[in-house]
Amino acid sequence: MVAALTPWLVNIIYNAGLSPEPGLELTPLVLIFTGTIFVWSTVRLHMLDLAPVARETLIETMAEGMVVLDVRDRVVDFNPAAQRLLAPPVPLAPGQVASTIFGKWSAWAAPVDEVSETSVELPIDDDTVRYLELYISPVCDPRPSFRTADRDS
Repeated sequence: MVAALTPWLVNIIYNAGLSPEPGLELTPLVLIFTGTIFVWSTVRLHMLDLAPVARETLIETMAEGMVVLDVRDRVVDFNPAAQRLLAPPVPLAPGQVASTIFGKWSAWAAPVDEVSETSVELPIDDDTVRYLELYISPVCDPRPSFRTADRDS
């Protein structure tokens, strides 16, 4: 809060004409001070370590399997639960094409091509009657030029 509010305060003092030296603008010098505070708080207080910890706690330990695909249907990320669900027939690896993972379940491809949230039940072929429920939730990149360029190349 100090780093964010200090430049405002110094600029208000300057614009009100209360500067210690008339015409002396101290805001640029204060920005150096506040930049130092931001760098210190980021490095020393490990402010950027929060997101990886949250991912480790949430995604890596959840019971449901999660597989993230890119626009070319390649595996971008997955969690251990997904690896356990699909492991004996198909080991997961980044860059792997989705059809090699879900190929034996023909029902997976149609909903993946849609750009809406949906779910599909996929029968698992083994001695017992079991179904795998597949939830599909698109995560769209807000940069349209990136998506178009990625699909075209």
